[in-house]
Amino acid sequence: MRISALVLALLPASMAAECTRYCGCAGCGVVSSVSFVQSGSTWTATAPNWGTAVLNDDDNTITVTNTGSKWASFNLYGASCITLEAGDTCTSTRLSTEVPSRGLMVWTT
Repeated sequence: MRISALVLALLPASMAAECTRYCGCAGCGVVSSVSFVQSGSTWTATAPNWGTAVLNDDDNTITVTNTGSKWASFNLYGASCITLEAGDTCTSTRLSTEVPSRGLMVWTT
């Protein structure tokens, strides 16, 4: 019983996909533009109705979650672009250009 509880607790983390940094967005428009807010070693940008991007200084990762109802591209101004389907989450090692001072834009059609 304990083993199955442990496995179930780990499922959401194991289902998070690696972030693919690709952005082709012909006809897209900006639907949100937000700043990162720091709490300890974590920086979070929340785009209402679209999703979140979390930069973690401790483990040098970026996690992006699309909470919207359709695909969207999450863009750290000029640094990287991560496109996700509705409901998807990805986690990756941060690039050196992915810094919170750049802010976050969300694009979609």
